[in-house]
Amino acid sequence: MNLKRHLLAIALSATCLSAHAAPLMKAPSVPAKSYTLVDISTGTVLAENNAAELTEIASLTKVMTSYVIFSELRNGTLTLDDEVLVSTKAWRTDGSKMFIEAGKKVLVEDLIQGITIVSGNDASVALAEHIAGTEDRFVELMNNYAKAIGMKNTKFANATGLPTDAEQHSTANDLAILATAIYTDFPEYAHYFDTESFTYNDITQPNRNRLLNESPSYKGMKTGWTERSGYSLMSSYEEDGRSIITIVLNSESVADRFMAAKTLTNYGFRRFKNISPIKADTQITTLPVFYGTLDEVPVFTEKSLEVTLPLGINPIEEEIHLVAKLDKNGDYEPMLFAPVDKNFVVGSITAFHKDREIGTVNLVTKSVVSEGNPIKKLSDWAKLKFNQ
Repeated sequence: MNLKRHLLAIALSATCLSAHAAPLMKAPSVPAKSYTLVDISTGTVLAENNAAELTEIASLTKVMTSYVIFSELRNGTLTLDDEVLVSTKAWRTDGSKMFIEAGKKVLVEDLIQGITIVSGNDASVALAEHIAGTEDRFVELMNNYAKAIGMKNTKFANATGLPTDAEQHSTANDLAILATAIYTDFPEYAHYFDTESFTYNDITQPNRNRLLNESPSYKGMKTGWTERSGYSLMSSYEEDGRSIITIVLNSESVADRFMAAKTLTNYGFRRFKNISPIKADTQITTLPVFYGTLDEVPVFTEKSLEVTLPLGINPIEEEIHLVAKLDKNGDYEPMLFAPVDKNFVVGSITAFHKDREIGTVNLVTKSVVSEGNPIKKLSDWAKLKFNQ
């Protein structure tokens, strides 16, 4: 089959598709006012409800506190072995505690565990003051980082999430962005969130996320509660190469938030599948080259495409269709003129699930083609004239 017919056949197969892809089973009803369920392996939102609604988030705030701390570690302005002098303010901070003592020094790593495992408000303030001088200045960092990673509807007022008269709020959508950023930007520190207990000063406290006891696939990450926020949870689950984030906000009880997160996580894994319809470095076709040392070059996919799709009646792979498109070269049909650089983009290939576009990848050359000698150039010029 020649190039034109091959591409036309692929294109026609994608025009005869049926309705939009949708899960056979709708997302379950769960006891939470707002939630979002995201496969962070592909960035796909699997289910959501009131996910853009503003709400206070209590101790979920400490995930952003942790993000700033991890950034300081990455930047080299902080190390795990640094010692932090505990202030009277940090020691007196209300709510959940790590039980540090004023006037004593504590390792940064111990404070991180106090924040991520036992939700210590005292540890959060101590590290905030150590990094920025004051908690207020640390909050400026929190809000700046929030904007930088795309949290558009979030405002932090302190490093703990404790109630205050100052404005503080976020959304399920923004918290999913934050959770994704933690696992994407700082995989070397994410393990702190799934540690089951922490002992400091001869006091052992369990991780407040009960889901960690249900399966080793649960990887954290944070619980939260105040009277204003209700019971909330950011949960992470990894299995079979997939990573799912579940954000549950404004539940009415501890049991409700865990049931909501577990139910949504099960739905995400049982009703959806990750596939890679386009593999990196796959040869799709060849393109003719004129005026060069080669007469043609192979064309490859630039990278892989991974997508999350709902399970249906038929195997997903049978419902995937690819459409390749090569760019014209000025007034000419798809062809190249030497010199040709490596990784030169010559078109694209798009994947469709039924009639829904699910992703596009560039088509590129992998060969370097130099200009040919005068005889070769003259010969190719004659071929072009003849073809026209």
